[in-house]
Amino acid sequence: IRKSFLQTHPQILKTPPDINLTSLLSINDTIYVSAEVFNADSVELMVTISPYHSKFKSSIMYDDGTHGDQVANDNIYTSSLPYQNSGEDVQYYFRAHNSEALQVKPKRAEYEFYIYSNTNPIVNGELPTIDVFPNPFRESTTIKYQISEAGHVSLKIYNMIGQEIQTLVDDYHYAGQYETEWNPQKIKSGIYIYVFQLDDYHQSKKLIYFK
Repeated sequence: IRKSFLQTHPQILKTPPDINLTSLLSINDTIYVSAEVFNADSVELMVTISPYHSKFKSSIMYDDGTHGDQVANDNIYTSSLPYQNSGEDVQYYFRAHNSEALQVKPKRAEYEFYIYSNTNPIVNGELPTIDVFPNPFRESTTIKYQISEAGHVSLKIYNMIGQEIQTLVDDYHYAGQYETEWNPQKIKSGIYIYVFQLDDYHQSKKLIYFK
């Protein structure tokens, strides 16, 4: 009964924007961020340099051939990356909305986000994507990741006080899609964090484990 109700609920049936390929581009020493977005009235880049991963501010993305956008009306939205010369790591995610619904990428934005590292940034390529399912999980969870360029990949699990629990991946990868399973043993239920790193690009996310 509940499933039938949800499948016919008018709010759930609304169609959100579709955010696809994301990338960093370097043009004349300026870093631009782009995303392929369909069915959107407005697209924003939400950005912060807060060490607490908070206070994200909106920067409008354009599909009109300006502000670094190469071709107008091709569903590729572009914006220069704020704070790129600040010397701090820039954390950001994408937000798009239309008259019916809102969509973000990554799916759990502000808990999960992209990071531009000023020390050795990845540019002119599609950003790595990481998906975890299930989460929360009881016995094991699968972490899938896709990279568009070759490099050294590290995937580690930490507890909430920063202690390393386990190294899942520590190897050189060619471009492609990969997956690994985390099957915790002899640890307590609780919240853990994975840290994915491709060369100097890194991304983190909370994992909820319960026995």
